[in-house]
Amino acid sequence: MTESGDQPWKLSLRVPGWCQNFRININNQEGYKGLQKGYVIVERVWKEGDAVEVEFLMPPFLVRADPRVDGVRGCVALQRGPIVYCWEEQDQEQGINLLDVKIDPSQKLTSHWQGNLLGGVMTVEGTGYQQDRSGWQENGLYGPLVVGDEDRGSDRKVKLTAIPYYAWGNRGLKSMRVWIPLSM
Repeated sequence: MTESGDQPWKLSLRVPGWCQNFRININNQEGYKGLQKGYVIVERVWKEGDAVEVEFLMPPFLVRADPRVDGVRGCVALQRGPIVYCWEEQDQEQGINLLDVKIDPSQKLTSHWQGNLLGGVMTVEGTGYQQDRSGWQENGLYGPLVVGDEDRGSDRKVKLTAIPYYAWGNRGLKSMRVWIPLSM
């Protein structure tokens, strides 16, 4: 700050809706008391040399849709900051079919910078399960529901890697998903 006057005034800093955790420091000290309608308001007598530092933390998190949206009921999407992610077949272990994968929401999501991938992107890794589909090969598209059959005991635990949605489709035609079922 270079010039301010001798009267207190308010500085209103917008916190984006996607941001679940942030830090605002004034002169290396916590400088706010809370959020008001999406803004942090700092009122004080400002002095020359005052410095405001804002950090919006961007851990990855799962997003759900309203359960009335039939096409994605029971599914989640992945977001990191304002960026939506997707899963592409190219980034998964050999033999993983994205149509047969569920994500485990109880497991931690981790971010990794990949400078040599797609011109440099942040990837997100999580844990999921590859469903055992062996029974469907002989039964066709439909079959009776047997209670307890939906148990994931025979499913294989897998690592799932996601890339930013804006970067998909740049490595050939393979499968991609934004919404993925939950394993619960």
